[in-house]
This record gives sequence, structure tokens and C-alpha cells, in this order.
Amino acid sequence: MKDKHSFFQTLLSNIRSREARQYVRMELENHMEHSIQSYMKQGKSREEAEIAAVEQMGEPSELGVKLNKLHKPKVDWTLLGLFAMAIGLGFVPFMVLDHGDFSMSMGSKIVSTIVGITVMFVCMLFDYRKLEDYGWYFYMVGIVILLIVFNYGFSAITINGTHYLNLLSFSFDSTIVLPFFFFAWASFLMKSMRIWQLILVFVLPLWLFLGAPSLTNATIYSFMVLFMLGWSIRKNKRAVFTLSLTICLSVIGFLLAISYGTNDYQKERWLAFLHPEAYPNSSGYMYLQLKKLLGEAEWFGKSLESGSFHLPEAHTNLVLVTLTYSLGWLFLVLIVMVLAGFSFRMIYIIKQIKDPYGQLLVVGGVILFTVSFLFNVFMIAGLAPLTGMFVPFISYGTIVTLLYSFVIGVVLSVFRRKDFFIPTMYTKR
Repeated sequence: MKDKHSFFQTLLSNIRSREARQYVRMELENHMEHSIQSYMKQGKSREEAEIAAVEQMGEPSELGVKLNKLHKPKVDWTLLGLFAMAIGLGFVPFMVLDHGDFSMSMGSKIVSTIVGITVMFVCMLFDYRKLEDYGWYFYMVGIVILLIVFNYGFSAITINGTHYLNLLSFSFDSTIVLPFFFFAWASFLMKSMRIWQLILVFVLPLWLFLGAPSLTNATIYSFMVLFMLGWSIRKNKRAVFTLSLTICLSVIGFLLAISYGTNDYQKERWLAFLHPEAYPNSSGYMYLQLKKLLGEAEWFGKSLESGSFHLPEAHTNLVLVTLTYSLGWLFLVLIVMVLAGFSFRMIYIIKQIKDPYGQLLVVGGVILFTVSFLFNVFMIAGLAPLTGMFVPFISYGTIVTLLYSFVIGVVLSVFRRKDFFIPTMYTKR
């Protein structure tokens, strides 16, 4: 077969993946063009050089079968296995808290789990690269949702100080916008934006997040953006120094604001975190209760039916305390190992990704997952103040399951296409 068009038609018909076909065609066309140029330098015409280059490539059907095996979309079975384990562990609180003191619906959990698994698979199969140019759309959608949630309109409601958006009988808080800013910042950092522009697009959502009584989502958002920014400038020592200095000054400013710019109630909450025994009947009560329950916990757990276990948010933000008390320290070790496995696996995946946009998405995914997980561990250990920080997959709640199913799905999508990176696509950047 001497015709270039027929050669590629036959070869690509043996490759099942459409994405792989696109990648293989571009790779072989580049290789073939080098061969054509080489033959032309030997005195052949363009047509003769093309025929010689095609013949040099070999029999297209056999080559297509080999390339089909080589360029199959990849699945990270380790990450998928961790996902299955975490989903299963998410049902454990139902077996522990089987009495009527906690508002947990098994039906709701099953539905949210099915939807979460579906979200994960859809994200994995979807080509993440198609979203790179839509950063501003994601950003604006996120801003609009925050404005709706925190301005009490458009079916927004307030429950226990937290603002929720009612949509089709489901209630969501500001956590729902994190995926929008996740994609937005991955897109922004792939483009040439000035520092003042990055500061503006960072500060506006942060200011809206700070309108909530809890700083949970403001914290997750800030860490996500700063780490993604740090990754994008990691080879620029001057920029890294500037970012590090800015972060240090911001932390100092935050501590000064707490010391001098907060009201008496907020100061008491911070002092209660540092010295809970001084506020046993108010802000320090929860810290003392956590210390007591963890002090009573055993390696293999103890029954909750004794009546000594009283803990608000036992199935949500403080679910790790519940599971440690009821199932023991060894079970906590198992949970920590599974959740830490996600973080370490995603960090390992970053090294295998050649696509800069894909790298940013995995970095953002690591931070979205790890900040929440580690902060919750530090929180129950008394090393961080109590907030609304949830445990990925383990805390009860639809939004928790959906958020982290989305994160894992996006990381799997990047891994699936890690061998399809075409450097020429990024020469313009």
C-alpha cells in the first residue's frame, strides 16, 4: 500500500480508541514527514519520497494491531480500588449509629453512593482536555452560585448558621462550587495572566466564602489555589520566593486579625481551642468531650449503648471520633491508611503526567482531598480548631460523596489519557 491516505485509513481502523487514533495519527505523521524530508534531500520528488516513507512504515494492519495494544486508555486500578474501599467504609457509620439519635437515612446514602459512583465513571470517561478553554465560564458559574447562596434569595435557606441552596429537593451549601473553581484555576494557570489579575480572581470568591460562619470552604479553596499556583511557578525561584513571602505575611495578618480584630465570642472560641479547660461550659466543652471520648477509646472499640457516648455531629464532621470510640483505634488506622492512600497515589500519578493542564488538575485534586482529610485528623487530635471540615467519603452527606467522587473521576480521566499528550499543542504557551 503506497498511498498515504489509504495507509492511515487501514492502520487507524485497527485502533479502537478514538483518542488513541488521533494521537497515533499525529505522532506517525510527524515521523513520516521527517522521513519524507530525508528522502527529498536525497533527490527524490515529494511524491516519490512519500511513497518511500509509507513503504518504510511497514504493513498498516499489523502496525495498527500493535499500536492498538500499546495505546489503550489506561485505568489506575489502585486508585479505583481505594475508591471502592472508601465507598464501602462510608456505610460503616450506619452500622454503628443504628439508634434514633442521629438523622441518617440509609436510602439517601444509597442514592448518593450510586450517584457518586456514576459521577466518578462519567468524569473518568470524559476527556478533561475539552474543558481547558472554559475557565471563565466555570469561574462565573461559581461566583453566581455563591452570590445566590449567601444572599438568601433564589430558594437559599439557612440551617444552624450555614447557608444552603435548595435545588430540585436537594440542599447544597457553598461546597458545591469548589469543582467550578477547580477547573477555572487550572485553566487560568495555563494562560498568561498578570499577577494583579490572578489576585483579583482569587480574592473575589474568597471574600464570598468568608461570608459563611464556617471557614471550611474558604480554607479548602485557598489551599487549592495556592498549591496549584505554586506548582505552575515551581521552576521560577523568584516567583516561588514571592509567593512564599506573601503566604507568610498573610498568615501573620490573619493571626493579628484574630488577636485584635475579632469580637469577644470569636476570641473566646480561639482561646477555648488553646485552653479548653478554662471554658468547660461554653466553647471549650467540645474539646474536653473529644479528649474524654478518645481517652476512653480502646484498640478494638466499645459499645455505644452504655449511654456514655454523647457527641454532636457524630456522623458528619466528627465521624472519626465515633468510629474510633465504637470500633477501636485499629479501625481508625485502617481508615487513615485508606484515605492517605488516595493522597499518596495521586501524588505518584503527578509524576507520570506530561500534560501541564492535566498536572494542574491532579495537583488540585490532591489538595481538595488531602486538606479536608488531614485537617479533620488534626481537629480530633486537638491540633486544629473545630470546624465544619468533613472526612472524604466517610462523613454522612450527599455533597461529600459527590465532591470526592468527582475529584477521583477527574484524576482517573487524566491518568487514562496520560500517554496521549502531544507537546506541539503547547508550543504556543
